[in-house]
Amino acid sequence: EPDDLAALRAEHPDQVVLSALPFVHYVGMDLRKPPFDDVLVRQAINFAIDRDRVVELLGASTSWRPACQILPPNFQGHEPFCPYTQDPQSGVWSAPDLDRARALIDEAGAAGATVTVSVSDDPAINHEIPPERVDVMRYVVEVMNDLGLRAELQIIHDVDEYAGGIFAGERHAYMFGWAPDYPRASNFIELLFLCGSPWNVSQLCSESIDARIDEALRLEAT
Repeated sequence: EPDDLAALRAEHPDQVVLSALPFVHYVGMDLRKPPFDDVLVRQAINFAIDRDRVVELLGASTSWRPACQILPPNFQGHEPFCPYTQDPQSGVWSAPDLDRARALIDEAGAAGATVTVSVSDDPAINHEIPPERVDVMRYVVEVMNDLGLRAELQIIHDVDEYAGGIFAGERHAYMFGWAPDYPRASNFIELLFLCGSPWNVSQLCSESIDARIDEALRLEAT
C-alpha cells in the first residue's frame, strides 16, 4: 500500500528498493521539431536541468540517482561521462550551468520559441514510472521558461493516448523511460538510437552513429 511504502521509506530509507531493474527515465525531445532540431537548444536544456532536483522530486536518492547518459551506473559498458555540468572533467553530475545554457539559447536564437511539454498522470501507467513524474515535468517547464523559451505543460490523462503520441512523433517534449529486456548495453543503444528502430522515439537518425553501433555489435561477439 502507498501509505505503508511511505512509512518504510521514512523509517528505513536505505532498505527500501522499489525495483532491481536498470530503469532509466529521461526528458525526451522530438528532434524533427523546432526548437529541438537545433543541437544548441538540446545542449542548453541539458546544462540547465538540475538532476539533483529531479532526484529530489522523484523521492530522493534512496530510490533514484542522477545520470548523464542512457546506460545506468553499474551497468556493463557504462563509463563516467557527463559533459553537461559545471565540472565535466569529473565524468559525473555536479551542478547545472545556467549561464552556459542561456548563452546557448541566445546563440541558437531560440528565445521565445513555443514548446509543449507532455506528461501523463494516468495511475494505470507502468509501475516503474513514478507518480511524481508530473512534478518533474512541471519543473522542466520552469527551467525552459527560465531559459527564455515559451513552454507549457500538457497533462494527458490516458496513458495509451500519451504513449501512442510519443511513438507517433506527436509529442514535442515528454518523459520517457527504458528498461532492457536483456541485460546488455546494445539493448539501450541499438533500440533507442538506431535509424528506423520502432523504439527510437526521439527520431534521431545519424549514419555515423549507426556505423558505430554496427561496429560495437560486431565487437560484442569477441
